[in-house]
Amino acid sequence: MPFQFNMKRSPDAGLPPEGIHRFIVEDANEATSEKGPKIVLRLRIYVNGVKHNSAIFEHLSSSEAARFKVDQFFDAVGAPEEGMAGAAWFKGKSGYARIKHGKNQDGDPQANIARYLSPAAAERALEKEADEGGYDPINSRVAVEPAANPTRKTGGKKAAVAEMDDDASPF
Repeated sequence: MPFQFNMKRSPDAGLPPEGIHRFIVEDANEATSEKGPKIVLRLRIYVNGVKHNSAIFEHLSSSEAARFKVDQFFDAVGAPEEGMAGAAWFKGKSGYARIKHGKNQDGDPQANIARYLSPAAAERALEKEADEGGYDPINSRVAVEPAANPTRKTGGKKAAVAEMDDDASPF
Protein backbone atom coordinates (compact mmCIF):
# COMPACT_ATOMS: atom_id res chain seq x y z
CA MET A 1 0.00 0.00 0.00
CA PRO A 2 1.43 3.45 -0.85
CA PHE A 3 2.14 5.98 1.93
CA GLN A 4 -0.79 8.16 2.97
CA PHE A 5 -1.14 11.06 5.42
CA ASN A 6 -3.81 11.06 8.11
CA MET A 7 -5.77 14.26 7.50
CA LYS A 8 -6.90 14.69 11.14
CA ARG A 9 -5.54 18.02 12.36
CA SER A 10 -3.50 18.28 15.53
CA PRO A 11 -3.49 21.81 16.99
CA ASP A 12 -0.32 21.19 19.03
CA ALA A 13 1.63 19.17 16.44
CA GLY A 14 5.35 19.80 16.65
CA LEU A 15 5.19 21.63 19.98
CA PRO A 16 6.81 20.34 23.14
CA PRO A 17 4.08 19.25 25.59
CA GLU A 18 2.90 21.67 28.24
CA GLY A 19 4.49 21.17 31.64
CA ILE A 20 7.86 21.47 33.32
CA HIS A 21 10.83 20.67 31.12
CA ARG A 22 14.58 21.10 31.10
CA PHE A 23 16.00 23.69 28.70
CA ILE A 24 19.43 24.62 27.40
CA VAL A 25 20.31 27.93 25.74
CA GLU A 26 21.64 27.03 22.30
CA ASP A 27 22.21 30.60 21.15
CA ALA A 28 21.89 34.16 22.44
CA ASN A 29 22.04 37.44 20.52
CA GLU A 30 21.68 41.09 21.36
CA ALA A 31 18.83 42.99 19.73
CA THR A 32 17.00 46.28 20.12
CA SER A 33 13.29 46.88 20.44
CA GLU A 34 11.12 49.97 20.97
CA LYS A 35 11.54 49.47 24.72
CA GLY A 36 15.33 49.20 24.61
CA PRO A 37 18.00 46.52 24.39
CA LYS A 38 17.15 42.85 24.81
CA ILE A 39 18.73 39.41 24.57
CA VAL A 40 17.08 36.90 22.24
CA LEU A 41 17.60 33.31 23.40
CA ARG A 42 17.11 30.15 21.36
CA LEU A 43 16.11 27.52 23.92
CA ARG A 44 16.12 23.81 23.21
CA ILE A 45 13.59 21.90 25.30
CA TYR A 46 14.20 18.37 26.58
CA VAL A 47 11.14 16.18 27.19
CA ASN A 48 11.92 13.26 29.52
CA GLY A 49 15.61 13.73 28.75
CA VAL A 50 15.15 13.67 24.98
CA LYS A 51 15.95 16.74 22.85
CA HIS A 52 12.73 18.08 21.30
CA ASN A 53 12.82 18.98 17.62
CA SER A 54 11.52 22.54 17.97
CA ALA A 55 13.16 25.52 19.66
CA ILE A 56 11.55 28.28 21.71
CA PHE A 57 12.74 31.82 21.11
CA GLU A 58 12.66 33.92 24.26
CA HIS A 59 13.14 37.70 24.33
CA LEU A 60 14.58 38.91 27.64
CA SER A 61 13.93 42.64 27.71
CA SER A 62 15.90 45.26 29.64
CA SER A 63 12.68 47.14 30.50
CA GLU A 64 11.75 47.44 34.18
CA ALA A 65 8.32 45.92 33.49
CA ALA A 66 9.96 42.73 32.16
CA ARG A 67 12.78 42.45 34.71
CA PHE A 68 10.90 39.72 36.63
CA LYS A 69 11.47 37.31 33.71
CA VAL A 70 15.23 38.03 33.68
CA ASP A 71 15.36 37.41 37.44
CA GLN A 72 13.46 34.12 36.99
CA PHE A 73 15.99 33.05 34.35
CA PHE A 74 18.96 33.95 36.59
CA ASP A 75 17.45 31.93 39.48
CA ALA A 76 16.74 28.97 37.17
CA VAL A 77 20.35 28.71 35.97
CA GLY A 78 21.99 29.49 39.33
CA ALA A 79 23.48 32.82 38.25
CA PRO A 80 25.55 34.84 40.74
CA GLU A 81 23.78 37.62 42.66
CA GLU A 82 26.04 40.32 41.22
CA GLY A 83 27.89 41.06 37.99
CA MET A 84 27.00 41.69 34.37
CA ALA A 85 25.72 39.29 31.70
CA GLY A 86 25.91 39.92 27.95
CA ALA A 87 24.67 37.62 25.20
CA ALA A 88 27.73 35.32 25.33
CA TRP A 89 27.13 34.64 29.05
CA PHE A 90 23.73 33.04 28.33
CA LYS A 91 24.97 30.41 25.86
CA GLY A 92 25.03 26.90 27.30
CA LYS A 93 23.08 27.77 30.46
CA SER A 94 20.41 25.26 31.44
CA GLY A 95 17.58 24.94 33.90
CA TYR A 96 13.88 24.20 34.15
CA ALA A 97 10.86 26.11 32.86
CA ARG A 98 7.10 25.67 32.71
CA ILE A 99 5.98 25.45 29.08
CA LYS A 100 2.52 26.65 28.05
CA HIS A 101 0.86 26.71 24.64
CA GLY A 102 -0.48 29.91 23.17
CA LYS A 103 -0.86 31.62 19.81
CA ASN A 104 1.70 33.66 17.89
CA GLN A 105 0.91 36.98 16.15
CA ASP A 106 -0.57 35.10 13.19
CA GLY A 107 -2.82 32.99 15.43
CA ASP A 108 -0.81 29.79 14.97
CA PRO A 109 -0.05 27.52 17.96
CA GLN A 110 3.20 28.27 19.75
CA ALA A 111 5.03 27.00 22.84
CA ASN A 112 6.03 29.70 25.33
CA ILE A 113 7.97 29.92 28.56
CA ALA A 114 5.33 30.65 31.19
CA ARG A 115 7.89 30.76 34.01
CA TYR A 116 11.49 29.83 34.70
CA LEU A 117 11.90 27.73 37.85
CA SER A 118 14.70 27.64 40.39
CA PRO A 119 16.04 24.11 41.01
CA ALA A 120 14.11 23.88 44.30
CA ALA A 121 10.86 25.12 42.71
CA ALA A 122 11.32 22.72 39.77
CA GLU A 123 11.80 19.81 42.15
CA ARG A 124 8.64 20.63 44.10
CA ALA A 125 6.60 21.10 40.91
CA LEU A 126 7.90 17.88 39.32
CA GLU A 127 7.13 15.92 42.49
CA LYS A 128 3.61 17.38 42.50
CA GLU A 129 3.12 16.39 38.83
CA ALA A 130 4.35 12.87 39.64
CA ASP A 131 1.92 12.64 42.58
CA GLU A 132 -0.90 13.63 40.20
CA GLY A 133 0.10 10.95 37.69
CA GLY A 134 2.13 13.20 35.37
CA TYR A 135 5.88 13.55 34.93
CA ASP A 136 7.95 11.17 37.08
CA PRO A 137 11.27 12.78 38.14
CA ILE A 138 12.52 9.57 39.75
CA ASN A 139 12.23 7.38 36.66
CA SER A 140 13.05 10.10 34.15
CA ARG A 141 16.50 10.31 32.56
CA VAL A 142 16.75 13.96 33.68
CA ALA A 143 17.60 14.78 37.29
CA VAL A 144 16.71 18.01 39.03
CA GLU A 145 20.05 19.32 40.22
CA PRO A 146 20.85 22.18 42.59
CA ALA A 147 22.27 25.39 41.13
CA ALA A 148 25.88 25.17 39.99
CA ASN A 149 26.77 28.27 42.03
CA PRO A 150 26.68 27.29 45.75
CA THR A 151 26.50 30.95 46.84
CA ARG A 152 23.17 31.48 45.05
CA LYS A 153 20.19 31.09 47.36
CA THR A 154 17.62 28.91 45.60
CA GLY A 155 15.37 28.06 48.49
CA GLY A 156 16.95 24.71 49.26
CA LYS A 157 19.64 22.25 48.25
CA LYS A 158 17.54 19.09 48.18
CA ALA A 159 17.56 17.49 44.72
CA ALA A 160 15.41 14.78 43.21
CA VAL A 161 17.13 11.42 43.06
CA ALA A 162 17.34 9.95 39.58
CA GLU A 163 19.42 7.39 37.76
CA MET A 164 21.04 8.88 34.69
CA ASP A 165 23.42 7.49 32.12
CA ASP A 166 26.13 10.19 31.89
CA ASP A 167 26.67 9.51 28.19
CA ALA A 168 22.98 10.02 27.42
CA SER A 169 22.65 13.38 29.13
CA PRO A 170 23.30 16.61 27.21
CA PHE A 171 23.83 18.48 30.51
